[in-house]
Amino acid sequence: MKIAGVDMAINQDLRGLSLRSEIEARFLSYFFASVRVLGRGSIVKAITNPELERILIPVPPIEVQREIVRILDNFTELEAELEAELEARRVQHAHFRDSMLAANSSEGSMVKLDQVVEITIGFPFKSSQFSDDDADVALVRGDNIGQGSMKGREFKRWKRTSHDGLHGYELSQGDVVLAMDRPWIPAGLKWATISGDVLPALLVQRVARLRSALHELDQRYLATVISSAAFTRHILDVQTGNTVPHISGRQIGSFQFPLPSLSDQRRIVSALESLDALVNDLSIGLPAELAARRKQYEYYRDKLLTFEELV
Repeated sequence: MKIAGVDMAINQDLRGLSLRSEIEARFLSYFFASVRVLGRGSIVKAITNPELERILIPVPPIEVQREIVRILDNFTELEAELEAELEARRVQHAHFRDSMLAANSSEGSMVKLDQVVEITIGFPFKSSQFSDDDADVALVRGDNIGQGSMKGREFKRWKRTSHDGLHGYELSQGDVVLAMDRPWIPAGLKWATISGDVLPALLVQRVARLRSALHELDQRYLATVISSAAFTRHILDVQTGNTVPHISGRQIGSFQFPLPSLSDQRRIVSALESLDALVNDLSIGLPAELAARRKQYEYYRDKLLTFEELV
């Protein structure tokens, strides 16, 4: 729910609520954030006027509403401050990563990605044979890949047989995967490192698997290179197609980067992993505090917005 700050017209996809004087707009906004409104439709959920009219809304005295809004506004402001600080840390992490990679450019020899990385393109599995059985093998598609991590854990699956010839498409922990269709969206580059909780998994067409092919390249350093601003710029420069931008394995492999010694690679990775934990680890640092504040906010919001109905 959004509060209109100006006069406006809406189309059939929206529902407009004109409030009476006995209810505050921000109070109603917080209330709708605390309840689950189920729409109709299997593909596109829609909320009808009759469904909205059946929702019971508590209407305490206006002074009580305003005090509830004041308390919840304070929680919202604190959460926004933590989110802003966390975003600043992420920017700092990205700057530190790119600076460390640049600092080693003069010490390491320049190589192309396909000289030191095995690039494998996924298998064209037939969607008509996808499985929803959690006991079957996960299929990693472009839709499963976020910006630096896997997006959720909802996978289409595939039933393996002993002689299905799919061994070459198996994923291992630490593999880097990169979406080849719409590889970049405004949220960032679509790449991820495969973690153990995803496995066993198979690689699907239009997704590339990057795996270090030589002992000169640390697999974790490869992930650092793929996450860099330089690699993103390369992808944006080489991708083709207007409606659905895409890249090829050859274009991925043509990226050039400095390759320092293995000891320097591991030193860089170690430093970045320590900073990454402070930025992304939900058990420590700002992410943990933000998660705790959100739980606290939801608890008090639901408590403040729960009323006994007058008989």
